[in-house]
Amino acid sequence: MNDNQDVFEINDISVLEILNNATRLKILSNLEEPSSVRAVADAMGVPVTRLYYHINLLEGAGLIKIVETRKVGAMIERIYQSVADIFRPGQAIFNDNEDLERLAKVTSDIVLDGARLDAEVGLLRHFEAMAQGKTRSELHPGTVSRSVRSVSKARAEEFAKRLEDLVDEWSRTVSESGDEEEEFSLSIVFFPLVSPTQGARQ
Repeated sequence: MNDNQDVFEINDISVLEILNNATRLKILSNLEEPSSVRAVADAMGVPVTRLYYHINLLEGAGLIKIVETRKVGAMIERIYQSVADIFRPGQAIFNDNEDLERLAKVTSDIVLDGARLDAEVGLLRHFEAMAQGKTRSELHPGTVSRSVRSVSKARAEEFAKRLEDLVDEWSRTVSESGDEEEEFSLSIVFFPLVSPTQGARQ
């Protein structure tokens, strides 16, 4: 049973930077339920020795916790669990004006690096399936797109709220027991367009 708090607010940029790592994000995903490091390594298909460094970083940052210890032969095995289902920057992290650029970079990296990997793998699966002659209905569900439109501020605010509601609905999606399941990710970027000639800061 997962007894995590729903949301863990991060108020230290260095903790966000620890989170900004594909291996550590995968470990957190595998620790939504209590598990040993060996079981996580088996699920990820990597040697267990490759994970200890990342486990120590996550534990030191307070992102995972030991929920049980048990004896396995002559060894003591630790059982870990993530401290929350959702991790996000807390309000206090925005009060340090000197680090806002650093905060913007690490936050966008966490979202976009994961989204890029998901998109590449998803598109590759689609291309391979299409090359085998499979129909659209036989493909894995999924989509990737980018669209630019000129709209009023009021229309943009309305659309942003609808996106926030969609994210909230997605984050509260629960497993449907009995059905075969696969993890899906949802990544959204919706901001005023920055053209190459304008630069990143206006």
